[in-house]
Amino acid sequence: MKSGSIGLLVVCVFMWTSLCTLMPTGASAAEASAPQEAPQETNIVLDTEVKENGPAYEIKQTIDKIIAQLRTIDSTSEWRANVTALVRGKFNFQVMSQGVLGPNWHRASVQERERFVELFALLLEETYIGRVREYTDQQIRFGTEQIRENRAMVDTYISMDSGAEIPISYKMLKHEDEWQVYDVVIEEVSLVRNYRSSYSGVLRKKNVSGLLDEMQSKIEELKQRHAEEDGSV
Repeated sequence: MKSGSIGLLVVCVFMWTSLCTLMPTGASAAEASAPQEAPQETNIVLDTEVKENGPAYEIKQTIDKIIAQLRTIDSTSEWRANVTALVRGKFNFQVMSQGVLGPNWHRASVQERERFVELFALLLEETYIGRVREYTDQQIRFGTEQIRENRAMVDTYISMDSGAEIPISYKMLKHEDEWQVYDVVIEEVSLVRNYRSSYSGVLRKKNVSGLLDEMQSKIEELKQRHAEEDGSV
């Protein structure tokens, strides 16, 4: 699978982030989602000391909580809601949205900016968050943690069955004493830049309003598909 596809299994996204990169290893959906004992025993390796309340610590805490949800909750609607809340609490979607829109952020009205932030978050959730259930206990290795004033980058690596490691870096911003993710870089492919590139053509032809309409249509299409998959329609 291409690196962009691997990284954008996100949300958490972890977008969606670390979990969103984890690929199935042949286990059935039932096996992957079945409750397990001692969910605190996450398959995470730390190359360096993780300081409490630092950026790497906060990412690890969120990943631990997401994995715990996957291991202990059978209800699709319940775990989806819980994982969505965890992801939304760790990602700064406004900063991400500014990066995705680029110069168009300043051209958009306040209402258009607010709608874009909400739709972008929903689109990531509907596109990727369901795939976190493909997690089958692959190892997540934490590498270096670089902090420069109110910004940081945390390097992690996902071990695949082939023996290869997929590098994932989290760009983070400190906001009100909390570290939040504003971009995820998978094998040197930036999530924000990837979306910015894919939206540029739409923005040239239809401006921000036209892009918002397309995003809304896509979200409705994905919701319908997921409802059918979950057996709720």
